Amino acid sequence: SKNILNIDEFNLSLLIQEIISEYDNHRIHFKLSNQTCLIKADALRIKLLISNILNNALKYSEGTININLDCDKNKIECSICDQGEGIKKAEIPKLTEAFYRPDKSRQRKTGSHGLGLYLCQKIVDAHGGSLKITSELRKGTCVIINLKSISIHS
Repeated sequence: SKNILNIDEFNLSLLIQEIISEYDNHRIHFKLSNQTCLIKADALRIKLLISNILNNALKYSEGTININLDCDKNKIECSICDQGEGIKKAEIPKLTEAFYRPDKSRQRKTGSHGLGLYLCQKIVDAHGGSLKITSELRKGTCVIINLKSISIHS
């Protein structure tokens, strides 16, 4: 379902730098292959997408969080990797379901209902992109987002 997106052309690398600066957190490391990563997308929703994933990484891990942005004419890939506990293989497909939480005790602690990744999946879908989660127990978790530019028809 295509939500009504508010499409603009913007520099994704700048947007990510902006998001990171709002956190004032030395744990977040940003590496980009390319200063300019122009994308046609809904900037507010993309911001929500990145912030949600970053919030999870900060909440469920200690240590460095690496954000990598890789851009060329054909693809835009952003990965956000933490060094947390990791997630069991069987749990990964369920993470993007509404209200799913891998660990029931977490819900009580954080009071949140796991809408985070479900929402992320929805935003990515609306942009015709993809979201992949890879994880290794005791090593950490990566969320890999592939985005396409949406052509602007005036």
